Amino acid sequence: MFSTYFMEKWAPRQDDMLFYVRRKLAYSSSESGADGRKAAEPEVEVEVYRRDSKKLPGLGDPDIDWEESVCLNLILQKLDYMVTCAVCTRADGGDIHIHKKKSQQVFASPSKHPMDSKGEESKISYPNIFFMIDSF
Repeated sequence: MFSTYFMEKWAPRQDDMLFYVRRKLAYSSSESGADGRKAAEPEVEVEVYRRDSKKLPGLGDPDIDWEESVCLNLILQKLDYMVTCAVCTRADGGDIHIHKKKSQQVFASPSKHPMDSKGEESKISYPNIFFMIDSF
């Protein structure tokens, strides 16, 4: 499915980036199993590659969570999102009157960038998805 929808069929407006969710086992320092050894917890890492990269993970890579990778690429590349902001008032009767409304297309991202400071690089936020709005 990943190959069919994201590697072979490339729509003109589709991003040239592919997102892979890699699962790794990380050993927790605070918890230990019944035998006193540290318990292994799954850790998630998002890897991003250009579609034409020679370093793309192989389709049989057992460390890639293919279900998560398909879902993430669907959310980021195949769905369209709009944000709408409106200035409204509510009459005594409960009806809402819209004075001004603006809508614009936004794009999903598995990373976030603090808007209150400049110069900081974005940080991966997966599984949270953010929408950058800087011209509203």
